[in-house]
Amino acid sequence: MIRHLTDERVVQSLESMRGHGRDDDPVRAMRNALLAAIVFQRERLESLLRSPRSLAIRA
Repeated sequence: MIRHLTDERVVQSLESMRGHGRDDDPVRAMRNALLAAIVFQRERLESLLRSPRSLAIRA
């Protein structure tokens, strides 16, 4: 599905606007998470994201 989207220029523009600042939430990863939330009909985007802290607990 992601390959068929025509928003690459928008994503590149957003990444360029961010520059070399903090990248805690990368533009491309957040865009993909948003698309997944829509596809999987999640009410909250956070339900798809794992925090590094929760990953450390599971390890």
